[in-house]
Amino acid sequence: MIVILGTLDTKGDKIAYIKQLLEARGAKTLVIDGGVLGTPLFEADISREEVIRSTGRGLGEIGSLGEEAEAIRIMAEGASRIVADLYSSGELEGIIGVGGTMGTSLFLAVTAVLPVGVPKVVFSTTAFTSHLRPELVPPDLIVIPAVSDVWGLSSLARRMLENAAGAVWGAARMYREGEDLRGKTFLGITTLGITALRYVQWLTPALEEMGYQVIMFHVGGGQGWPFEQLVGQGVISGVLDLCLIDLCPGSVAERGFLSVPGRLETAGRKGIPQVIAPGGVDFFTWPGPLEAMPKDFRGRRKHQHNELAWAVERSLDEVAEAAELVAARLNKGQGPRAIVIPQLGFSEWDKPGGAFYDPERSRVFT
Repeated sequence: MIVILGTLDTKGDKIAYIKQLLEARGAKTLVIDGGVLGTPLFEADISREEVIRSTGRGLGEIGSLGEEAEAIRIMAEGASRIVADLYSSGELEGIIGVGGTMGTSLFLAVTAVLPVGVPKVVFSTTAFTSHLRPELVPPDLIVIPAVSDVWGLSSLARRMLENAAGAVWGAARMYREGEDLRGKTFLGITTLGITALRYVQWLTPALEEMGYQVIMFHVGGGQGWPFEQLVGQGVISGVLDLCLIDLCPGSVAERGFLSVPGRLETAGRKGIPQVIAPGGVDFFTWPGPLEAMPKDFRGRRKHQHNELAWAVERSLDEVAEAAELVAARLNKGQGPRAIVIPQLGFSEWDKPGGAFYDPERSRVFT
């Protein structure tokens, strides 16, 4: 079964078209109405009244709130319970949502109850904008841009909706036929790939020979978010957190450099085994063009990795701040923890002849 989630008062024609496309290809669908005020375009399989009742409230209470943000939070609460039950029963094989900021907000909140691997597709006007903040997004979300506004069914809108329907239909088929991930756990390794950190090519085969399933996270590209999310979900049962490039002092993070709040904290709360090494703390990642970089960082040693990312050297004071963050977060955690500090550089670029070589860095961090 593929669940279609949206507001039938404002996006009913789009939802109806997706439903038609999926059912024409043999998929069983279930429409959940997350609307509140207007008249639904058609009758949902799970009406808005049923969604609200699952929270212990009535439709009149929601309509009288006068606050759309609170109303959508309540609808998300109810829809989340329904979707969680559908997953637990084994009926749900995928979910697709349609919306602008309101429908997208609803969809993100609801899909947070689903584990990684369950197909999640959102057709959204907010695709690839700052509205989709990493901490709100499921790590395996598939985003189909609406391209134009979602009023009406123009030829362009239909094509984009067809892309979205095709994405969830194909993903649901593969989910049904693929390996069941429930109950499986993995060792999680953070890295930058082999350009700046090369340990993965030796470490991973050794762990796999020992019988572990290993999943790697390129935290230099922003995968510190899904890494922390999957640790929190219990998918990762042990971590080798060997790249801390996204562990930044607040004074640097607020300037726009890559940073993931809460790094090193989730595993400590879960009490799972952790091995920590501060790979990549010799530089920050700037996710943008050089001319947009804060001026006081442009004079530092730097390296252009590609058109999407610059590496900018950390000062020794900032390295010391990173060490203090590591110590504070590990000390308040639980479970077995070990930290390994490299003595010959924090990355391939922190070696003699490298872009960021500084023999003082290891002493300062220690």
